[in-house]
Amino acid sequence: MMRRRDKSRLVALGGVCAALSVVIMLISSIIPLALYIAPMLSGMALMPMKEEMGAKSALLSYAVCSVLCMLLVAEKEAVMMFIFLLGWYPVAKDFLDRIKSKPLRLLSKLLVVNISVFSGYFLLIKLFSMEYILEEFGGTLLLSVTALTGNIAFIVYDMSLAILKRLYYLRIRKLFKIR
Repeated sequence: MMRRRDKSRLVALGGVCAALSVVIMLISSIIPLALYIAPMLSGMALMPMKEEMGAKSALLSYAVCSVLCMLLVAEKEAVMMFIFLLGWYPVAKDFLDRIKSKPLRLLSKLLVVNISVFSGYFLLIKLFSMEYILEEFGGTLLLSVTALTGNIAFIVYDMSLAILKRLYYLRIRKLFKIR
């Protein structure tokens, strides 16, 4: 059974992770280059929640962060990336990593990322009338190149999550004296 002090520590860790996630998302409104980087880092900030408190707690924290980001963050495209993919993906990654076949695992992850991103952009364009996003892509060729580079960036992000998880267990967890 977990001691009361350990529970308090985990709750505090959860609050700090959620607050850090929202603060990182707020940076996307200030720094233009942070449009995609902020949601990635914000999702990574929720990883300790998943590792220490489980997927349900991490998803609850993600939901709260998503609502706060919708209310506070001016850069709606970054919020969309966080809500539709990069916020919940660190939790779902462990489930996708259970697929034994490497090609099937990679295909599943790419399918998840593409469906999530295209759904998010569709809603941004239709719900918030942000048609200018389509104009930014220019045409079919530029859209295809953007999708390809987005998939490559996602693969790098996925690998970095695995490295970060190892680093968390080897170094960071000991630093905060968790369990």
